[in-house]
Amino acid sequence: MQVDNHWVVARWLDWSQRALNKPMADSLARSMKPGPTRWSSRVLAIATWVLVWMHTPQSVHAVTAVHTFKVIATYPHDTSAFTQGLLIHQGRLIEGTGGYHGASSLRRVDMASGTIQWMTQLAWNVFGEGIAVGAGKLIQLTWQNQQAFIYDPVSLEQVGSFGYEGQGWGLTFDGQRFIMSDGSSLLSWRDPASFKVVKSLQIKDTQGPVMRLNELEWVAGQIWANQWQTDRVARIDPETGQVMAWLDLEGLYAWQALGDPDAVLNGIAYDDVSNRLLVTGKNWPWLYEIETAPKGTVEAAKLSVRVDESGAAWLSFPSFKDSLYRLDRLLLEKDRVESQSVAELLGTGHLLQHSLLVDDQGASFYRVVGLPAQE
Repeated sequence: MQVDNHWVVARWLDWSQRALNKPMADSLARSMKPGPTRWSSRVLAIATWVLVWMHTPQSVHAVTAVHTFKVIATYPHDTSAFTQGLLIHQGRLIEGTGGYHGASSLRRVDMASGTIQWMTQLAWNVFGEGIAVGAGKLIQLTWQNQQAFIYDPVSLEQVGSFGYEGQGWGLTFDGQRFIMSDGSSLLSWRDPASFKVVKSLQIKDTQGPVMRLNELEWVAGQIWANQWQTDRVARIDPETGQVMAWLDLEGLYAWQALGDPDAVLNGIAYDDVSNRLLVTGKNWPWLYEIETAPKGTVEAAKLSVRVDESGAAWLSFPSFKDSLYRLDRLLLEKDRVESQSVAELLGTGHLLQHSLLVDDQGASFYRVVGLPAQE
């Protein structure tokens, strides 16, 4: 098959004007002088340059580390609670909710049952936001009212209020100052007495500024921030504003099935005494206690076993999402133990279960082995 060189170059130049940019393509076109055979080497050289240019990134970014989760326990959560703030103070769970017409509240909740033990509702035209305890008081922000409420952190009785500028989203306390988000990529550090801004940082990961920062929590020297309308939590260095890792909570709860686009992940509470970490979402039916680890973590797991009336043995164990596990059967043969692989299971972040038939021919034991991530 013969192809006219003029046609090839013309078609290539037409593509270059669309895929690259017109000034660059025009410059290349002017450098081409028609000739019987000289074009082939020139086109080859230019095409090679274009391919290199296409496959060379404009800027090279490292990839921010991704962490995953394992559910340790699940507790009931009030599905009418549009969660805007969550914290643990002196072992008690406190939640701030949002919404107009009396939906905004501050409440103390029995974690085991989900029962509301104490609640105060905000005015019908006030939309509650983040909450934090610090400097001997509990502060609750509002979304657009530019007003914050002060409560006694133990009795939860309101003792005052004050104004501030801008929108209120999330709030936490680092031991010295309050830290506030406003839905942008900025966090502001605020004096606990005057609430004036004393420091601001733009939060970035390796791809640039991180927008829509929402509910905040101070966790072991880091700021953890829900990113609104995602299943991600940013773990932020408070000195630099850099995202040290993303916590991927996709699969924790299928909130999309609720049919409400606002029913997103929101709410982080950390108890530094017991080292417990709790997360939930707006109008979710569950509050989750979780552990976190880098994605692909290899670990052994503790098995629990239940035998039903049909003789089926159900083996279950908590799993890190996307970690790989192998279930082994250990056979006792006189003076030796033989290992037999039963199944390989991919972690979901929740309890994994596997059904086995009980072997009446001697005793059987089982173990779970963590496997390295497959490249």
